[in-house]
Amino acid sequence: MYGYALLSSANFIDVSMVNNKYILSGSPFCQAPMILQDNGGYCTLTPRQWADPADMAYRFSVEFALAAHLSVCRDVTGGRFRFSRVELAYPRPLYGHAYEEILECPVSFDQEENIYRFEAPGMQDPLPFADARTNAMVLEICEKLLSELNVSGGIAADVRELLVEYVGHFPDLEGVATELGMHPRALRRRLTNEDTSFRELLRDVRMRLAVEYLRKTELTNEEISCRLGYSDAANFRHAFKRWTGCSPSEYRGMDPNGD
Repeated sequence: MYGYALLSSANFIDVSMVNNKYILSGSPFCQAPMILQDNGGYCTLTPRQWADPADMAYRFSVEFALAAHLSVCRDVTGGRFRFSRVELAYPRPLYGHAYEEILECPVSFDQEENIYRFEAPGMQDPLPFADARTNAMVLEICEKLLSELNVSGGIAADVRELLVEYVGHFPDLEGVATELGMHPRALRRRLTNEDTSFRELLRDVRMRLAVEYLRKTELTNEEISCRLGYSDAANFRHAFKRWTGCSPSEYRGMDPNGD
């Protein structure tokens, strides 16, 4: 949904707004706030799971973000977007020469932070795939996913938020506890105090996402099962029937108003 929201935006200013507000729904490796300036701007990349620039996973997360941002922004602007300079917090790797070849701009290593500066002429010009109807629909889904899954408050809301951020590769309880800086036993105890459990929260997140996908997208059962972390569509169908009493196909064919 996040990708559709970017692609269907009216102009690059809207693209930056979607990025800054909804990027977490895209399960990114990095926080990536985008700041616009005249015909361009800059974006700071901060790995979410790794703090040490010497860590290979830290470097990979930044490389992944750079490649994704460059590719997506070029796609949505019809090629008008380009990096003008990239500064990276880690040492130059052995394949450092490939950065400038691929990113097509000067690249500096051993800097204070990871930041790319970009040019995007005509930021108010209509984008090639702009579609107001599609954009409104997918932004509504992004908004609901970020709000409805956190209505309960407390530690349960924090767990829900993390699960939404990792759609497609949900962490287990131990992984969530690590993200929250807690011992798994302490997390389990606090969830019990809020009359819930990790298993119940994961089920709820999956069920809500499945309902949104079935109601508002044309994704196949196979595609939905992949996004929800199931090994195959059959497991997703069985789980959905336990939740709702009907199959995904039956649910999709129902009138949302109950008529």
